[in-house]
Amino acid sequence: AKANPKAVAGAKAAALRQAEESVKLHRKTRDKRALASSLNVLAQAYNAGGASRKGLEASQEAEQLFNEVQDRSGEAQALVVAADSCIISNDRHMAEGYAEQAALIYRAVGDAAGESLARSVALARLGGREAV
Repeated sequence: AKANPKAVAGAKAAALRQAEESVKLHRKTRDKRALASSLNVLAQAYNAGGASRKGLEASQEAEQLFNEVQDRSGEAQALVVAADSCIISNDRHMAEGYAEQAALIYRAVGDAAGESLARSVALARLGGREAV
């Protein structure tokens, strides 16, 4: 069964609105970790809708906040989303850099599955050539 394009577009728009509301709420509460998580979700919603520049900006802010609260896994997750933003906008060099940073952080925190994810996302998205 093929997805209805209007339904998919509606679902993406609803997800984007919810993510934007979550970011607004967490900016008010000044909870940096929650804000970083919400920004990462917002970045993914932007990416899903093709707004990769906004996705990159949101993921970069999330990465910075995760860094401030010393959440290395969150930081790596934000870097993977940033890599995805760059892949969508065809900036393969930047994508490789973000994916490599994410893989190194995952390795440093002992998250083999995260490291593998960062590497496999980069490889799959970059056309199968060695990216990181």
